[in-house]
Amino acid sequence: MESKIKISEDIIKIRPDKLEPHPWNFERSPVTTEEKEEWINFKESIWRDGVWADKPILISREKSSSTGKHFILRGRRRWKAISEGIKKEKLPSSYTIPAVYLLSDESTLYEAIYGDNDTPFKYRPEDRYRILKERWGVDAILEINSGGSRKGEIQVKTPLYELIHSAIPSWSKATIIKDLTILRKILKEESEIKYPELSEEKIANLNRQIRSWWERKSKILKLEEELEEVKQGYKEKIQKISEELSTYSKGFPIAGGPERYISSFINSKRPEFKTLQEIRGLKEFIKKNKNG
Repeated sequence: MESKIKISEDIIKIRPDKLEPHPWNFERSPVTTEEKEEWINFKESIWRDGVWADKPILISREKSSSTGKHFILRGRRRWKAISEGIKKEKLPSSYTIPAVYLLSDESTLYEAIYGDNDTPFKYRPEDRYRILKERWGVDAILEINSGGSRKGEIQVKTPLYELIHSAIPSWSKATIIKDLTILRKILKEESEIKYPELSEEKIANLNRQIRSWWERKSKILKLEEELEEVKQGYKEKIQKISEELSTYSKGFPIAGGPERYISSFINSKRPEFKTLQEIRGLKEFIKKNKNG
């Protein structure tokens, strides 16, 4: 099946701190020894050679309403490797990643995110199960019937595996059908687990326990809401200060900006750099960043 994805022709350069993974683009951490070794080699190659311009990451044109960042649709591992490299000073803080925009509509998001998992290792079954449940829903997965009737006429529904294959053409129909069969079995087994018969005394005890549980759970939910409001406020403040910060990160003669300048000269014996040593907390900041 032909890809429906349309991307921008021009490649842009964008800083990693201006990006964040799309909510659908969950992290797939290496599990096996082979996968862990591959991740280490992958990071080191990125730190050594950077992200090649002919292999840009794919990002959204729109920005997150909460953070103001573009969403990473394809290329999460490259972004993560770059971010880690900057933090460990393997790459300059001014490093930018080559990227292209997704121009096609939202219906191609499935293919854009899940069509290429950005790793030589295929999706594990449990990863595919998660995608199927989150994107198409448990009800749709459990509904096996492909047709019905309306006013005496046969109404044919497109089978779910066809819809999934249309959304993610790189996933074979055979794999999708197998996944749906196994997933239906798992979901049915989970739904058929029933409570044993309970005595009146046990029910009364559990009901009291539920009341106490809910009192505490509702407090947690309220605190989480308040925390999100506070976090959002801090995110907006951080965003505003970051924009101001970029103004003072320009004009340094070599890559690395202020942090490279400070780390190079804060311990200098030249009297011109004594000012750096007098700025409270600056030396500890540089030391912490190096150790991090």
